[in-house]
Amino acid sequence: VTSGAGISKDEPWIGSSYPYPIIIANADADKKLVDGLIRVFTEDYDKYKDSAPGNAGYALENQNLNWVIPLHDVVVDYYKEIGHWTEDMQQHQDMLVQRQNILLDTWESYTKANPPADKEAFKKGWMTARAEALQAAGMNPVFR
Repeated sequence: VTSGAGISKDEPWIGSSYPYPIIIANADADKKLVDGLIRVFTEDYDKYKDSAPGNAGYALENQNLNWVIPLHDVVVDYYKEIGHWTEDMQQHQDMLVQRQNILLDTWESYTKANPPADKEAFKKGWMTARAEALQAAGMNPVFR
């Protein structure tokens, strides 16, 4: 990381981090709100890009559209509208949505099936259940 309090390109902070910015909305978020936000962040970028060091992360060319979280349907529609969406991105998006649904279904099944009351046993059981469900779908569970 090279931008922030007490760090620079000459004296970067070395460690794990996450991309900045991350704007997250639930799938049921108001569609007009999501549409307005993606349009403002993308179309008005030149108006605000120099107002803070981290704003470079909002630039369209800096967006990672094959990341670990699925995009809101409205955001996908917008990227299609402006010609910035590819078949590879769609395949990745579809996989992320499928993964998310597998995890949701597995969580609901696990929590309804009388899971252990002990915190550690609950956690261990959940991690096993999620890994098995993802593997059964041909997906990497990442965490075990």
